Amino acid sequence: MPRHAREVYLRRRIAVGVLGVLGLAVVGTGGYSALALGLPLPEATATTIAVTIPSGPAVAPTPAAFGSSGIGAVGWTDPLVVAGDPAPRPIASISKVITALVVIDRLPIESGDGPSYTLTAQDSAYYDAAVQGEESRAPAPEGSVITERDALEAMLVTSSNNHARTLADWAFGSQAAFATAAAEWLAAHGLADTTIVEPTGVDPRNVSTIPDLIRIGELALQEPTIAAIVAQPTADLPDVGQIENHNALLGVDGIDGIKTGTLDEAGACLLFSADIPVGSHSVTVVGAVLGGPDHGAVDASVESLLTSVAAGFQELTAVAPGTAFGEYSTVWGASARASTTEGATFLVWGPEAVSVDVRLDPLTLAAAGDPVGTVRVSTPRETVQLPLVLDDALADPGAGWRWTHPSR
Repeated sequence: MPRHAREVYLRRRIAVGVLGVLGLAVVGTGGYSALALGLPLPEATATTIAVTIPSGPAVAPTPAAFGSSGIGAVGWTDPLVVAGDPAPRPIASISKVITALVVIDRLPIESGDGPSYTLTAQDSAYYDAAVQGEESRAPAPEGSVITERDALEAMLVTSSNNHARTLADWAFGSQAAFATAAAEWLAAHGLADTTIVEPTGVDPRNVSTIPDLIRIGELALQEPTIAAIVAQPTADLPDVGQIENHNALLGVDGIDGIKTGTLDEAGACLLFSADIPVGSHSVTVVGAVLGGPDHGAVDASVESLLTSVAAGFQELTAVAPGTAFGEYSTVWGASARASTTEGATFLVWGPEAVSVDVRLDPLTLAAAGDPVGTVRVSTPRETVQLPLVLDDALADPGAGWRWTHPSR
């Protein structure tokens, strides 16, 4: 091959080689770019934020200085306060609340005033015996027709012992059968510290405790007929006329029941209920005082107890809208908080514990306002679940960051 031709050939080979090397470099760079840009981004690190939850006010209840006493609130599992002798004590005519519950359980009032009953010579004899024994009573003329509600009103409003005995016979056939039914009813409701041997409370073996009486009062308020009757200042009985309620506290401090009791062995007693306004709520409380020296002292102790207990109720804003419970951060430097859009307000009594349970969703990229989890806020009676949303975006870091962080 001539020299000139060989030189041209060599130059061409060199050019092709250079172009090949450059081509491979370009191809390699394109492959790296595709790989770097296509790799998935790592998840953001989610961290919960400790939030201080406020509590309700301290409370200093003032129970009675005598006997035993206490109070609970409907919706609260345990009594708010119980003080004094914890042993079962005679409950006198508070027994009639249990009698009413046991009778209505057997003879429910499904409409109106319930079934009618014609008073017999036995019912009249019960009245005569109550007069003889100087017991609470209401006339029961033989042949008079009364309804079940009439008899309940006589028993619960004016505390008629003879009407309590009449109701026991009416529902169960005899006083002994009533006592058996009462024991079964108490056992079925878990009232192990309460004993009822007869329907009036004149027998001091009718005993109970403050926690049991609070539960019995709650059950009475759940029965519409009983709840309405115990709130009545007066009632009208056929062939008798108007009778008056022995509970002097009706209408005082929201008190709307339930039953007084008096017996030498029991002292002055009261099972009471009241509605306490708390902001937009109304709390129903049930309490009892046993073994008072007289009803004036019992009534004064109830008013003091109610005032002290009412001061402990509060509508507590446990979580305000916009509270941050979590934070997300990424390896490329973005961060955002998981915050509530709503608040949580609870009805509490005293410094009740409020717990939180935060659940943060795994995520990589998200826009501001996206839902990212929940927080459950709970008291012993209520739970509210609030959504958590991002307060800022976790945006894509872009091609530049992806190019320079191939290993992520």
